[in-house]
Amino acid sequence: MIKKIIGLVIIVGLLGAIFGYQQFSKKLDNTADLKSEISLSAQELFTEFEKDESAANKTFLDKIVTVNGIVSSTKVEDGKTNIYLETEDMLANIFCQMESPLKIIPKEGDKVTIKGVCTGYLSDVVLVRSVLIK
Repeated sequence: MIKKIIGLVIIVGLLGAIFGYQQFSKKLDNTADLKSEISLSAQELFTEFEKDESAANKTFLDKIVTVNGIVSSTKVEDGKTNIYLETEDMLANIFCQMESPLKIIPKEGDKVTIKGVCTGYLSDVVLVRSVLIK
């Protein structure tokens, strides 16, 4: 009887480990292939968070958001491209961490449209897994 229980525990443990590994190694969908849930300007997105962060989190957090705006700066760090979009607040931007390296990096002053997953508001509104929409 004890051998059966030990065998059952081992089998359940192995099945749990296999399931956990599959979930951990599962690839995320490419943001470019996902439908945007919300579309607005960089200033509108920033204003929503500045006005009421709690309400904005309910609306935007973990959602696919398409934002259009003007590039204030770009940085390439550790092979990742980051694009900052202007807002009327000189100390705040929309921070877009691109999903993959860009072949052509937009320049300061360029108008762009970016789609990404909103992860909230620090001093900037943050979009991750972002893609440049052409």
